[in-house]
Amino acid sequence: MNLRSIASRLAVLGLAAALVSSCGGTSGSVRPEDPPGEGPLKISYFRTNPEPKTKRPEPTYKVVMSYSWQQVLGETPRDPLSKAAPGKVFKGSAADVVIARYISRLKGAGLDQLESHNADDANPVAIYQQAISPVERDHPRIITVGTDKSARSYSFKDQQTEEKSRAFIACEKLVSAIMDGHVVLVTIDKSGSDTPSPGKTTPDK
Repeated sequence: MNLRSIASRLAVLGLAAALVSSCGGTSGSVRPEDPPGEGPLKISYFRTNPEPKTKRPEPTYKVVMSYSWQQVLGETPRDPLSKAAPGKVFKGSAADVVIARYISRLKGAGLDQLESHNADDANPVAIYQQAISPVERDHPRIITVGTDKSARSYSFKDQQTEEKSRAFIACEKLVSAIMDGHVVLVTIDKSGSDTPSPGKTTPDK
């Protein structure tokens, strides 16, 4: 093989490598950042923020769902708490491996030490009333972590020791940062579908 043939072959191989790299080494709609085995995952955060103008308590619900969650279950987080924040639902998405990494960080901050309950047992009407109460001194602050099979909610009010309260606050800071990096406000139109609210991002904390 002469030098011209070798150079030509190397050029072809280089072009092929560049194409594979730019496509992430995959074809079709497969996401290279989503290795198999992570499964549908979600992290949500419910809390009360003061309404900017009136300063009245305003419940907000934020959730980040993994790509596989959206593929398997759609855009619905399947969380009763989302109904406790009418008009203030924020949604976002991230790769399965990214959500799994966030959950691992939360566990490292003490999530597994916290008192928890089945997320499906939440009463959105009661929680909404607590969230908007002008006399409530400690409005609901709830972190939920789950899969398509089950989910656990962690409420600040349920943490009865100083150690667990500190662990919750550490997890809350992480979750707040996660949400700020991923979610946008969505509104519910008359057809019942979720649509992004233009020009609106996360509310002030």
